[in-house]
Amino acid sequence: MNLHHLELFHHVCVHGGITAAAKKMTYGIQQPAMSIQLLRLEQELGVKLFDRKPFRLTEEGERLHAATASFFHQTTRLKDVVMGRENEEVRVAGASEFLANHVPALISKLRQKRPGFRVRLYERRFDEAIPMLERHEVDLVVTVPEGDIPVGVHHKTLTQLPLLLLVPSSFRGDVESLFKTTAEKRPSLISLPQDEVLTQLFFETLHRKGNGWPVSIEVTSLGLIERYVAEGMGVGLSVRVPHQKLAAGVKALELKEFPKIQVVGYWRSGLSKAAQAFVQALQERAQSLSKGK
Repeated sequence: MNLHHLELFHHVCVHGGITAAAKKMTYGIQQPAMSIQLLRLEQELGVKLFDRKPFRLTEEGERLHAATASFFHQTTRLKDVVMGRENEEVRVAGASEFLANHVPALISKLRQKRPGFRVRLYERRFDEAIPMLERHEVDLVVTVPEGDIPVGVHHKTLTQLPLLLLVPSSFRGDVESLFKTTAEKRPSLISLPQDEVLTQLFFETLHRKGNGWPVSIEVTSLGLIERYVAEGMGVGLSVRVPHQKLAAGVKALELKEFPKIQVVGYWRSGLSKAAQAFVQALQERAQSLSKGK
């Protein structure tokens, strides 16, 4: 097969179509020329690799992309390989709360021992991050599990986070008093979307208890939930993040009878020395958090 044709196919997969790939190629190539060369690749293989409109990989295209993605990703790092710097970069995908609250401390710690340490961070959910790990686009994923673990992927539970209800500091009741309040008198519930693990765990347990609480305000981040509670707009469904201080005017009620959120690290064999050091530092931080340090 023509290596250039495979490269064009890789860019089409990454950018989601021929038009987008042609616009973002680092060297000039027109869309018609790219289309012709990709047709030749399909003729060489004797299969259709993708549907054009809308763009969608066929089963054969999925297999070819999985087989070639790692190679073409590595070509973007050849300069680091030549200069002997490839072992000092770590690529991490994960939940925004993890990247915001834990990675800065890990970077500071690692730079003390490895001055050339570099990191690339990607804010992704489980269903987005794990495919990046399988394609060798990241070295490590740290997130809340939402599906099956692929074969060949190592994993370790790093910590478990209790569910919380955030209430105004002026609130004098407890969790049970909130649940016993009639629907008409209960405060508005502020929550993440229904497909988030946090929200699902809360409502599954609530329903088993024979209770209900419709979401009045749906937002996309825990930070917004806290902000809206501070503004007096209702009660927020959240999770306890170690060492994170709540905003002024907000206090937390722990949902002790509810399941905890699992935070899990995922990686593949063959990690670079820097990635191994990052995993080790991550495990040490998880242990310290579990002990309340």
